[in-house]
Amino acid sequence: MSAGEFWPEKGVQRNDWTLNYRDSAPTSLSGGSVAVPLGEAYWSIDVSVEVPARSSLVAEWLAFFGRRRGKRNTFTANRSFHSFPAARDVTSDVGLAIQEVDRAADALRIGLAAGNIQRPTPGDMIGYYTAAQGYYIGKVLGVIDQAPTTVQLEMAPPPFPAHGALANPRRIKAIGEFRLDGQPRINETSSRRTWDFKATQVIRG
Repeated sequence: MSAGEFWPEKGVQRNDWTLNYRDSAPTSLSGGSVAVPLGEAYWSIDVSVEVPARSSLVAEWLAFFGRRRGKRNTFTANRSFHSFPAARDVTSDVGLAIQEVDRAADALRIGLAAGNIQRPTPGDMIGYYTAAQGYYIGKVLGVIDQAPTTVQLEMAPPPFPAHGALANPRRIKAIGEFRLDGQPRINETSSRRTWDFKATQVIRG
């Protein structure tokens, strides 16, 4: 299949997400240090999958890994155990819209549709399709400003410009694009199959 297919997800036992900052901290003559940004922040994931040995999921995961062709083909994935907003009454993202992106201020303003105006809260994940035909996914750090049907959020990492009407913003199962970091490690027993793998986010901002 083409790059960017959604992962099988079923059977995931661990899905750790880490936000990595590309910077350095050279030591000055005074003994202090100054962080020098070297590029965009990115997510890395550390995943463990476990399924019954005779389950159809074994073939599904094996085929998924095979279609990756090593690091050649990317995939999209959500944060398995952090897939829903803290506000449990959020059941749909219909009407959600990206109104403004302010990268310098790490800020994202979104519009909320009438009847679906539950506001994102710190810790929620938000994702959308970017103007460069990639995926932005970030964590809400705080609420900067809010109005009846809009809210401005502080995000990490800094948000990218959205793909206009095709941005398709999501609070529910927000997804990012990733590339495998090495071959998955497989453990087979008579009753279980386990895969452990790591992947790095692909930035297309």
